[in-house]
Amino acid sequence: MKAFGSVDTLTYCNNTMGPYHIGMHNYPLPWSCNNGGYTFTFTPPINELFINFGSIDGSSLDSEVVKLYVNGLHYAIPFPGTANACQPLAILTSDGDVTSPSYNGCGWENTKISGMIDSITVLDSIIHGCPMGAVFSLSLCNWPVSTTNYALENKGVSIYPNPASSEINIEYECKSEGVFVLYNSLGQQVYSCILPEGNNKVYRSLPKLVDGLYNYRCKFTGCADSFGKLLIE
Repeated sequence: MKAFGSVDTLTYCNNTMGPYHIGMHNYPLPWSCNNGGYTFTFTPPINELFINFGSIDGSSLDSEVVKLYVNGLHYAIPFPGTANACQPLAILTSDGDVTSPSYNGCGWENTKISGMIDSITVLDSIIHGCPMGAVFSLSLCNWPVSTTNYALENKGVSIYPNPASSEINIEYECKSEGVFVLYNSLGQQVYSCILPEGNNKVYRSLPKLVDGLYNYRCKFTGCADSFGKLLIE
């Protein structure tokens, strides 16, 4: 785990939402507010987690947004979680981030992320003013997955053969249109293709790629993003 920017020990609603506080430092006085967050890395990777949010500000004077990054890539949350025990329900932005509708102190529980997860970053970013920062907690629900068992990385998406050379099959459960994106070890996009609506399996030829381990992301409209790894050899 690595902290960056403004983080602190203040945890509103700590019994359900803590223990990590981001976007605020040195509370109560003299406090400073700035962007801040935590990055968690998992070796070996895990294949499922839940995250709870709380104390997100969204008034006309002070507002903030909480963003997630999975395996270094922005993760668009597809739908809100469930109301927590002590705060109003937060809302999703058009980019799939978490913010407050019009007042301070919002959140939700049980945002679920599945797939081969090497890392997750939770970032609090100021929109305007000096918000009090957000709190969050993580629950790791599944055993770590083997880094050599690439065929069982994801729920809802299957990529095979894996390892692959020049061709892959992509099977997916989501009924809406999506996009498959492949990234190299530097996070650079090296290939993408459309996953048609209502078609649960596609066959695609890959460009010439250097042998190695690549990250992929399947992003759908109305379904959770899926992440995994594809070995090219």
